[in-house]
Amino acid sequence: MKKCLPKKLTWFAIVIWIFPLIVSAKETTNSQEESVFVVGGTQKELTPFPNDEGTRKIIKQTEIEHEARLLEKQGYFDKAIVKYQEAMDATLLNTERDKSGGMVGIMRIHQKQGELDLALQDLEEWRKLHVSQPPGQLYVDTKSELEALIKMRDTNSNEPIYAHIEHLKKKYKKQLPPNEYIFSFSNIIASAIIRLYDYIGDADAGITFVDGVLSYKKLYPREHAAYLKVKEAFLKDKAEGTKGRATQVIIQSDYFPW
Repeated sequence: MKKCLPKKLTWFAIVIWIFPLIVSAKETTNSQEESVFVVGGTQKELTPFPNDEGTRKIIKQTEIEHEARLLEKQGYFDKAIVKYQEAMDATLLNTERDKSGGMVGIMRIHQKQGELDLALQDLEEWRKLHVSQPPGQLYVDTKSELEALIKMRDTNSNEPIYAHIEHLKKKYKKQLPPNEYIFSFSNIIASAIIRLYDYIGDADAGITFVDGVLSYKKLYPREHAAYLKVKEAFLKDKAEGTKGRATQVIIQSDYFPW
């Protein structure tokens, strides 16, 4: 059985956990039929999922965001942005905060495209809708990650990236091997560290970090396989003197959230 999630779970991790529940409710809502189940030969009625206008908006928006995410994972970034924008249409909103999913998707794509200043602006717009959210806590310290990437670009130095990686390792030490590994939290932290090592082309450091995760004895087979693919990508880039393969593995993976 999976371990309990930490109390300070990031917003995105929460979305990952509740998304299947929203999608699974779609069939019940659209069918408008009475749902039943049988226990001990006795038919029982299930409480139907609310079939009101607000719920229909949530389901439609979730469907569109899911389509956008699939396009994003496949590398069709421009098409994905159009879909995310469609998900933020006023006709699908119950509140302004319902724009969050689309805003986060567009921000993530801008970062993937190297549009770092745009991504930072996207984050600031998101923050305006979530004033109660601690600064920088979207994903794993996204604001400080973007700032480190921009500083690296402007100074032509890898030091800001190494500093941010060490910050992540220290801050989330309890959620990383050899101490712990918690699905839907540790993989978010680990994927950020992997991406950053890949971004600066430090395959050796990336391999060392992934080996540390792989050595954790309590990894499930799916988790082990996901990190093994990342390691293979680093090894291939190291052999060819290139970079970027590990990030592509993460983008295309169903396991890593980025």
